[in-house]
Amino acid sequence: PNPSPSPCPNPSLGRTIRGWGLGLGLGLGLGWGCQSLALADEAVASPLTPVDRCAQRSTATGMQIKCERHGLRQGQRLFGCDAGEACVSTSAVKSPSKFASPWQVPEGKTAGIFDALVAEAKKAGVDVAVADGSDAERQYMWGTVRGGGGATDDVEFLVVPKEGLVFYRSCTRITEYVYPFQQPINDQGEANRKRMEGIRTKLNLEKATDDTYDKSAAAAMGMSSMPYI
Repeated sequence: PNPSPSPCPNPSLGRTIRGWGLGLGLGLGLGWGCQSLALADEAVASPLTPVDRCAQRSTATGMQIKCERHGLRQGQRLFGCDAGEACVSTSAVKSPSKFASPWQVPEGKTAGIFDALVAEAKKAGVDVAVADGSDAERQYMWGTVRGGGGATDDVEFLVVPKEGLVFYRSCTRITEYVYPFQQPINDQGEANRKRMEGIRTKLNLEKATDDTYDKSAAAAMGMSSMPYI
């Protein structure tokens, strides 16, 4: 009889693949076997894979938007800040009032700066979920901390040793709007900025620029061409 496609169960992928394969039996006869196919969409996500999800709901007094964003965009850049978020970020170039300067690491001290950042974040109450310092090109930390009003804040650091710079982001997930006003009811990120400034001060790091994103000043430092901002 003509052979027919046979199911090829692959327990590691949890799905069945149907395919043709030609195998040689012990009795030198021809038999039909299974081809094992690796499926890229089943790969386990890296801890650095960006998470970007938002949900909106109506409240008794207005509207609430909850966003969870962390990880590296394009594998090398932190998220910025939306206009209404209580947030501060070295990548907030589209929301200049929420921009913060990267920190300059003194020459010769880049080797231990990542571990020092993680330690200070923990002292500041951050529950560190990811601390990946294994890559010589980039070292990334993400964690959460209880912010004002009981909301969750995401806290991130990205250390780029070859540039001698620390990039960071601290953002409150929940933004409240009260009708009929269209302005968010929050401090626009001042508590987040204060948290990060406290960590910077403890580590005696200097700002690479001031906290105003100016394209000409950034270009003079070579910052505008950096893929990390």
